Parts: sequence; C-alpha cells; structure tokens
Amino acid sequence: MRLFYSYQIKEYLYHTVIIFCLLLLFIGTIRATLIFTELSQFQLSLFNIIIIFLTSIGEISAFSLLLSAYLSILFVVQRMKYEREILALFSLGYSLKHFLKVIFLFSFKIFFLLLFLTMEVVPLSKRLQKDLKVNLYKGLMESSIPERTPFPIRDTLVLYAKRTLENGSTRLYDTLVLEDTQEKKGIYFAKSGVLVLKQGMLILEKGNAFFKEASGSIEVMEFKYYEISFDTEGLKKEDFYIKRGEMTLSELKETIQKEKDKRKIYRYMTELYGRIFYPLTSLFLLLQAFFLGLIIYAPQRTLLFIIGSLFYLLFFGFYNFCTSFSETGKFHPLVGFFLFFISISLVIWISYVYIKKKGATYL
Repeated sequence: MRLFYSYQIKEYLYHTVIIFCLLLLFIGTIRATLIFTELSQFQLSLFNIIIIFLTSIGEISAFSLLLSAYLSILFVVQRMKYEREILALFSLGYSLKHFLKVIFLFSFKIFFLLLFLTMEVVPLSKRLQKDLKVNLYKGLMESSIPERTPFPIRDTLVLYAKRTLENGSTRLYDTLVLEDTQEKKGIYFAKSGVLVLKQGMLILEKGNAFFKEASGSIEVMEFKYYEISFDTEGLKKEDFYIKRGEMTLSELKETIQKEKDKRKIYRYMTELYGRIFYPLTSLFLLLQAFFLGLIIYAPQRTLLFIIGSLFYLLFFGFYNFCTSFSETGKFHPLVGFFLFFISISLVIWISYVYIKKKGATYL
C-alpha cells in the first residue's frame, strides 16, 4: 500500500514540476516582454532586466503552480486509463477510495506551496517590480543629458545633443530630436536648445523640422524658436502608493484597521482572505481534475492540455467573479468565497455520483 501511494504521488509531482517550469518560462517571458515594452524608453541595466524577469515569474507563480498540478493529474489519470493500469489496480483490490487518498495527499502538498507563494512570493514580486518602475522614472527626472548619446525623454521622443551644459536646466548644442506619435513623425535639427525635464518643456532654437503626417503628407519647416511640450507624469500619483496586492499580511491588517470606507475595507479584506482561500481551492480543483480525467477520454496530450486548460480557466474565471462579488461592499467578503466553494463542491459531487454509477468497468 505504501508503495502504491509513493508511486502515485511521484507521478503527479514529476508532471507538475515539468509543466510548472514550462509555464513559468512561457508566461513569465510574455509578462516580462510586456514590461520591457512599457519601459522601452529607459536604458535598462542587466540587473534591471534580471529583476523584471524574476518578478514576472514570481507574479504568476501561484497561478502557474495550480494549473500545473491540475494538468498533471489529468495527464497521469489519462495515461493510467489508456494503459488499463487503473483496471489492473482495481483487480488487485484497490478501490476509488485509495486513489482519492493519494489525491488528497498530493493536494495538501500543493496547498502549502501555494500558501507560501501567495503570502510571500507574489506580493514581494509585485512590490519589487513597482519599486523598480518608480526608481527608473525618478532617475530619469534627475539624470543629466549625456553628450553624443541618444537619450529617450519619453517613448515618443528621443533627443541627441553633440554638447550639453547643465545649469538648472540643460543647455543643448547641435541637437537632433526624433518625435514619433500617432498623429505625426518628425525630425528636428537645431543649433541650440534648452531642456527642462521637470516642467516637460524642450525649446529648440535656429533649426529645421521635417514632419510626416498620419495622412501621408510631408511638411518642411524652418524655425528660429520652437517649443515641444511632453508629459512629465511618467507615473500616476496612485503608482507611488503601495497597492493591496503589494502589501504584506501585517500591512493589510493595519490598513483594514485604519480604513473607514466600508467598500475599501472589503477590498482589503478580500485580498487578505484571497491569500488563504486561493491555495485552499487546490483541495477542490485537484479532486475535480481527477474526476474529470476519469470521465473524459483524450488520448492525445495536446487535446488533453487544451481541455484541461479550458476547464481550469473556467473555474479560475468563476473564482475571480466571486472575489469581485466580495468587493462590492454589499455583502461580507466571505460570501463570495463561500459561493465559489459551494459551486465547485456541487460539481465534484455530481462527477462522483456519475463515476459511481458507471462502476469500475468504466475505468
């Protein structure tokens, strides 16, 4: 019996680790690429790139782990069905109860891992990522303009100056400016100019400009004085605040005690409860995955991956709906979570009754 439990759990863990690593690499790379695009105006150091990639992985680690465990159970159960291994074990005296015991043991392992990820890794990753973004924008506002080096003022505005002189504002000499917006694309050449970053103002003196409008028309202009204004609000004011997803447990509890607005209190409480209840969903979802693996038949792993992912995303979407329901302020946050667990319990019960009616020959 001990050998049976050990063999089954190793099978689930093996598939979970492989799928988890692949999902982290795939989804984490996509997430990091989106952040790189957002911060494309900055000259990111190797350290910044590593931080962005690691925090992107950390941010999606809990989601990926639960999905990996869900898919691993589907893969293992389908393999055992296809190779008639389940029938062989039933003929040796094993029953559905023994398989369910393995699922519960495996689910508890995933539960504690998820608890660590939702309590520590995910909020820390979000906090580090936001701190990096804030520091990059602050550094841009305080930095000096390098000579003979392209300097991105904004993602739509790049400045190049042959010589610069810092004196409160930046005095520019022999300047080239590239502007690329949805309305137009422009190139400016100027003998001199003044850049005031904090005020979002660039003044060009004695030069020429070439514009290409969105309609395709080209305009050439000579100027003695030309002013370009740009948005200095790289970060919104709320971006400087620590959001609930970035808070530690102690910070969440402290905020709940200080906050007076009922709806905001419920939002913080939902975040707090979610860090416990999301890991708890593993005890239900993985059991549902086991029953789903017994009911469906998908010999091709690609098809099984698609089916499993769709079912998981369906439950994940319903979980998010229930948590958003908890944030309305009309009901206690626990109501939304209980709605999810009651619903998933009903699905599990129906699946169990269906399998019991089919009997061992169905396996």
